[in-house]
Amino acid sequence: MNDFNAAVHVTFFKDYAANTLTTDNLSLIELRERVLNASAREKGKLPWLKLALFGNRRSINGSLRHDANVTEVTGIELDYDDESVAFDDAFKAVSEMGIAALVYTSPSHRPWRRTLAHPRSDLTAASAGGPCQVGRSPQWRTEN
Repeated sequence: MNDFNAAVHVTFFKDYAANTLTTDNLSLIELRERVLNASAREKGKLPWLKLALFGNRRSINGSLRHDANVTEVTGIELDYDDESVAFDDAFKAVSEMGIAALVYTSPSHRPWRRTLAHPRSDLTAASAGGPCQVGRSPQWRTEN
């Protein structure tokens, strides 16, 4: 099986307030499509996603998206918002570490980016065909 087809549990929140949530089990390839197809007039109105399961406990502001409500971490998330490492360099580093991951930027692009990886330790770039990259254009790149 291609490791990019292995499902990971994803929780989606409509917005920052996170008053409601939906969940799905998606492969990194399917998640890539969701990221590419997400649209909103403002970045702040884009849906939020977390590689975690959440309970029903709300924060004082009514949000479901808070640490005390996480019941299980289902994947690895890395957010980066510094300008010291270029996107292509980060992508290359993930590939060289042998991590099968989805690497993408925000709609406003640099310097913010996110890397999402399946939690299984046997998922490697070598066996998966390399990490996948989503940048400003709807292309993805794989490297071996």
